[in-house]
Amino acid sequence: MGRPRYPEKTATPPPLPPERRTVGQLIAESIRLYYLRFWQALPLGLAAVPLVLAEHLYGGSRDGVPSVAHLGLVLAIESPAFAAAYVGACRIVLGAAPRARTGRAFALGVALFACFRLLAILAVIPGLLWLAVVGLAVPVVLVEDATPRRALRRAVELARADFAHALGGLVALALVTFLAAATLAILLHTEAANSSLVAIGLAQGVLLPVLLLGSAMLYLDQSARLRLKARGAPVVA
Repeated sequence: MGRPRYPEKTATPPPLPPERRTVGQLIAESIRLYYLRFWQALPLGLAAVPLVLAEHLYGGSRDGVPSVAHLGLVLAIESPAFAAAYVGACRIVLGAAPRARTGRAFALGVALFACFRLLAILAVIPGLLWLAVVGLAVPVVLVEDATPRRALRRAVELARADFAHALGGLVALALVTFLAAATLAILLHTEAANSSLVAIGLAQGVLLPVLLLGSAMLYLDQSARLRLKARGAPVVA
């Protein structure tokens, strides 16, 4: 009998350009960038610390409504932490920006994430809808040196270029990150004998950069789609 024949190995196809990138490739490219820039991106996960501490200190709520102390801690600590992490992710994906732009982007990010957190009290989807519509204002400030008002208008234009991709990308990134963090937290708690709080914090801190990097990549995708749409070419999500 002859040797069994195996199919020849084929090279991995190159990733699609931003204007044609699918949601699946957005996630894959976010993970790949995290791998390539691991030590630079890992500190972004520190933004998960205020979230975990807030849930630990003020986790109890009545009828699902957080207490005033919990909400105050969220707006005072979580929003700046997430805004700083998102600005850092944008700098990794899009390149460094002058200090003045970084400060404006951070201030705008704090306001946007505070609104997101208030909406997320009702449900996560309204908050993600909000970020899909105006969240790209932060990278707009960094790249295009826009004022906050102009950045918000520009973010809406980018979202409308392919809203299904913008919202679908955020939802998919959030879902993948949440499920992976939950699985990792269980493993860290059961196999490594960590406390549940430490396990959740480590899991969310390690995987949060994927969500942030992917959200920053959406600026490239939506910008390319807007240019494509302006030329009259069809946009494929």
